[in-house]
Amino acid sequence: MSRDLNSVVLIGRLVKDPEVRYTPNGTPVARISIANGERIKQNNEWTDFTNYFDITIWGNQASNCEKYLRKGSQIAVNGSLRQNRWTDPATNQTRSRVEIIANSVQFLSPAGGQQNMQGGQASYPQTNTGAANMSVQQSTPKNSGFIPDPWGDTGNPVSSDVGDPFGSVDNIDDIPF
Repeated sequence: MSRDLNSVVLIGRLVKDPEVRYTPNGTPVARISIANGERIKQNNEWTDFTNYFDITIWGNQASNCEKYLRKGSQIAVNGSLRQNRWTDPATNQTRSRVEIIANSVQFLSPAGGQQNMQGGQASYPQTNTGAANMSVQQSTPKNSGFIPDPWGDTGNPVSSDVGDPFGSVDNIDDIPF
């Protein structure tokens, strides 16, 4: 029996500010829409084409999206597709909608593309709860989805060297990838 694959990676810009709601047990859920532009060639002429995607973000990432993202912010999303189906009570027709459930969201630029540059590095926060995130040393179980203060803005940094995502690496050969 074969395994199926359901994986999506997108980069785009928010078409409106994030909408955050909370489940009855207090878990934040953000819904965003992004525009993803591409250029295609039709009849020897280049044409710009824009796709729009609805994305659902759960947990601490949802709170961070509400805090740091605005209309026009550029993000990278890694997630999976989910198709929701229902019957419209007014017409009794089956309806469906495909959305992206985010596994990780990386903030690439603030709204309007203006970045606060400090020492040549953009000082714009990024979040990623995937296994590739080396910037946060989590003290909670891997699949909990909770990131304790990923930017160190509460005065209790997770590691002693918040600016260096690999900690104090003396030997580059010690990096596990």
